[in-house]
Amino acid sequence: MVRESGKDMTKNILILSRASGTPVVAKALEYAADLVKGGLEERVKEEFQKAKKAGLDEILANRQNPRKKRKRKKPSNSLQRKW
Repeated sequence: MVRESGKDMTKNILILSRASGTPVVAKALEYAADLVKGGLEERVKEEFQKAKKAGLDEILANRQNPRKKRKRKKPSNSLQRKW
């Protein structure tokens, strides 16, 4: 299975609820057509190139793992509730 995301993504996915009425569906289809006409795929490539020049790769490489458990500090006495 090939997983594509971010800068390597080549498919546009638009999600629409089954509960949406006819006007919402019509506008969603118009929006999808506008994305294609506007060259979304090329624009995304351009924006990722700009982000890379601005240091996105370095920022992503240096970020902390959000799933990693961090040590919690105990609150100071002034923050503890007095019941």
